[in-house]
Amino acid sequence: MACGKTGSQETTGNSSTISAEVAKPLPRFFYQKLAGKIGDNMSIMMDITRQDTHLRGHYIYLSKKQPIQLEGTIDKNGDVNLREYVTLWGKDRAEDKVTGQFVGKMDSKGFKGLWSNGGKSFPFELAEAKEKNYAQLSYESHNKSYQAKGNEGSGTATIDYSYFQIVDCGNETAKAAINQAIMKRVLWRSWGEDSKPAANIDNMMEEFISSYRQDAKDMHMENAGEMQFSYDHILSMQVEHNGNQLLAISYFISTYMGGAHPNSGVEYDNYDLRTGNILTLDEVLVTGYKTKLLPIAEKLFREQNGLVNKSFSEEGYFDMGESTGKFTLTDNVSFQDDALLFTYSQYEIAAYAVGMPEVKVPYTAIKNLIKKEGALGWVL
Repeated sequence: MACGKTGSQETTGNSSTISAEVAKPLPRFFYQKLAGKIGDNMSIMMDITRQDTHLRGHYIYLSKKQPIQLEGTIDKNGDVNLREYVTLWGKDRAEDKVTGQFVGKMDSKGFKGLWSNGGKSFPFELAEAKEKNYAQLSYESHNKSYQAKGNEGSGTATIDYSYFQIVDCGNETAKAAINQAIMKRVLWRSWGEDSKPAANIDNMMEEFISSYRQDAKDMHMENAGEMQFSYDHILSMQVEHNGNQLLAISYFISTYMGGAHPNSGVEYDNYDLRTGNILTLDEVLVTGYKTKLLPIAEKLFREQNGLVNKSFSEEGYFDMGESTGKFTLTDNVSFQDDALLFTYSQYEIAAYAVGMPEVKVPYTAIKNLIKKEGALGWVL
């Protein structure tokens, strides 16, 4: 059964028309999947998430299917300034290049205004997508801050969580399974030693503040007047792909509890909207795919990370290449609009200074490895 939401806005093919319904202000936190046109004939699809005044997401031209990243601002009146950018791969790693911007107004009826890239400009008009093969999502945000006092010193503790839940995907069983899986990850106490999820988001935040207060007291007793002791913990989610009965989401997690730097990472889940199951490469690629995928991924990894004709070990990669005799491909993979995106954790294959290396493997490079009957069959 297809996923989506019915409403007063209708779409025929790739074109969108907005009804005479009165527009309503948007909430401070939301996710929208929009469809429409730039100019007269450039059909696009946009995934956009709002977190207070910040907007983030991506869009694709339906004729190309290559995602273009979006980031910008929205004010209380719904006035939007959204820049678009693409990642360019070079010999000295990747760089982001701004390629245009959307300026206009966003409300409950959609998003309309003017798109420009410096030399050209066209009007655009977008409304809620009606393809019925994606998940309608709510976007929730919770945060709590605490200022140390007395024998706790003068530091602060901040915990900030933003996450999605499925409102509708046409399949109640899949919806319940995915929402439960998301909340299990959200409620996991990644900062402590407890191996059980918290009972709810409020309890988890209280526990984080309580843990900080106890640690701050202990630290202040040992180092009174010498240092400010603070904790920060962040989890935020982003939609990587939402369509074709597939929901791919990313979790950015960052924790600082003292030390030289925070521990940060990006983790991915790819959900089948027909079953609610988390998908793996074994389920979407043909048997024996690893033998063929590894050399393709290694070539792209070298190109995209400035390592062509360079030694892995000499460039700070301690767990691949010459040190082990083979290229290592992480299990952390996102099924995106146009490619498989592999992101390595900090310290997984390299020193902290290297960051979180990525390799993007376009579907066009591995078409013969994709199962036609699998959850990625739509790319063929």
